[in-house]
Amino acid sequence: MSVTPIYDWTTTTIDKIYCFSDLEGRIPDLVNESDGNLIGDIESEKKQNTANINRIINILNSKKIIYNDGVTETTQEKEEFDLESNEAIIYTGDIMDRGENWIQLMKRFLRLKEKHNDRVILIGGNRDFNKIRLIDEFWLDFKDKDKNENGEMVVISEADRFPTTIDEVFSKLKNINKPFKYKICALADIYTKAYNEQIPPWGDTGFEIFLNNADRVSKTYGVMMGAGKSLEFYDFKDFFYTDEDIKYAKSLDPTKKQILIAFLNMCMGLEWKSFPSFIKPEINGLYIKYMKQCHFIAAFKYNNKYGIVSHGGVPVKDNKFVIPLSNINDRSNDGNIVAAIENLNTWKDNFIDKFTIDEYVNQDFKLRNSNDFKTMVYMTADSKEVEIDRDIKTNSAYSPAASMVNLGDSGPLQLILKENKNVLKFEKDVKLYYNIFGHQPCGYVPSISQDVIVKDDNPQDITYIHHVCVDISKAESIDYANKKSFAMMIIKPDIDIVTGIFKPWGNDNNPNHSERFEIKGSKIEITHGSNDDQIFIYSLSLIDYINNLTKENVKIYQKANFAISVTKPNIDIICNGYRIPFGDRVGRACYDPKTYSIYFDILPKSPSKSQLGGKITSFSKLTLKELQAQAKKRQVKYSGLNKQELINELRKSRKNK
Repeated sequence: MSVTPIYDWTTTTIDKIYCFSDLEGRIPDLVNESDGNLIGDIESEKKQNTANINRIINILNSKKIIYNDGVTETTQEKEEFDLESNEAIIYTGDIMDRGENWIQLMKRFLRLKEKHNDRVILIGGNRDFNKIRLIDEFWLDFKDKDKNENGEMVVISEADRFPTTIDEVFSKLKNINKPFKYKICALADIYTKAYNEQIPPWGDTGFEIFLNNADRVSKTYGVMMGAGKSLEFYDFKDFFYTDEDIKYAKSLDPTKKQILIAFLNMCMGLEWKSFPSFIKPEINGLYIKYMKQCHFIAAFKYNNKYGIVSHGGVPVKDNKFVIPLSNINDRSNDGNIVAAIENLNTWKDNFIDKFTIDEYVNQDFKLRNSNDFKTMVYMTADSKEVEIDRDIKTNSAYSPAASMVNLGDSGPLQLILKENKNVLKFEKDVKLYYNIFGHQPCGYVPSISQDVIVKDDNPQDITYIHHVCVDISKAESIDYANKKSFAMMIIKPDIDIVTGIFKPWGNDNNPNHSERFEIKGSKIEITHGSNDDQIFIYSLSLIDYINNLTKENVKIYQKANFAISVTKPNIDIICNGYRIPFGDRVGRACYDPKTYSIYFDILPKSPSKSQLGGKITSFSKLTLKELQAQAKKRQVKYSGLNKQELINELRKSRKNK
């Protein structure tokens, strides 16, 4: 069943639309206002911001409860926390991969969508839609023949091939050392193209280097999906009924555990007619059920505010906004944008509907051989233009799930420079639009910009477009993403609010690799040390957020003079206010002393040599001999020092200088 991607809220009682993204398997902790450092500029919202945050967290955590209505003395089932009639949700994708709550979140969003279909917009992210591959990649090779009690080789019926216990997942395999049906992966060529036709991360020998054994599971998640810890987040109580099965699954050796996880992906990757009774029934086709309710791109109409929502933003190609008009391969820029959104989702719906056991087995449907499957792969990877067949070429730049590659190229601050902005306007007389997305983490708080379109130089005919990226999934780290950080925009009839919480970046096991914030006068000092006691809670109007923070941030960046100072650089370097914490990724921040508000962003490249005032050496990347040469040049004693000790001495000399 198709879900309409156009939501008309113009005549509803909705007065709060919660927009958030990229939970990536984690439900944030509830927040106590007394535990955080409150910052913001909306007096009426200061007492409400934690309530708004906790409202969504409670809804995400909600479980079904049994209650007595007190009148008829009958028991009924209801949600512990549910959407009220004046509330709506826009979730812009990436629900899994990096946290233990991913099954809970899928089930919860499905319940919300089932009950409040017209007030819940679910967008599929690249981390959601790329799971469509796993039914093919993880298809286990179960025995189709075996000896009967007389020692005769007989064909095993389709029903008897499927395991009925955890042990049978292994005993029914033809070869536990080579458990997968498709031993030489025909997808290698597809994925090589999807990764920009470079030598893929698994090497130049294709998939055979690791995909003939159980390590296919860990390698697929870790190497290809950028989710190396995903196997740790399989909480087996989400899948099995009995404590005995849960305990047994946890005790399996790494090989068997990967095979079991492959089997669970088979269970989630198709809608089965006959399903093993030792697995909870809601796991049956869970991926498919969720993706059926998700859009690639959607639109909403709300009073005088209209918006387009997607995971990676409205696609940008060749410096222009583009929405494919019939499917992902149609590049036309003209026409009915609403029809374009509807047609793209119809293509998705028709493809996802094929994921049933009848299509896959009885009709011998092989995903890897379909053009739709190849297109889906390219839409959820960083791919250049590739040829699927003689008539079809595609590119992830045309995909609403993965168009935005990095903030420096196509983040909100860059989108105001793009052309063909009229494709974002789908209603003639509406003057306010939103382009809401996630996908690329902004740092601690959302990245937002305002686009102004003046028609025929007429100052009375102005359209505003707000580009809003609400992904802060790396506010702390990959390991602890969204554990204590959360951000959202709340669209209201009169005023829009940007609100959230964040905990400074940190490593719970190593305080020296953690950031600690201290407000001192008109500056924020970032030091290194334990930040367990630090949580920042903020609430600002959207317009003030844009005017006071985004513009100020750009101005400060252009002047190459940060409004922060770093007093104890422990990781890398400080120069002219720039701090380079790891490798070549630069954290930049703006602090507004009037509102005590903090704006963070991540740039894809280091500042230029001219900006920094000279060449900067990253000591951690040098060999011991190179470090000794640097020490000699800087007149630092190095005799008898090991590499790390020498790095520390060189950093001290840089700081003192």
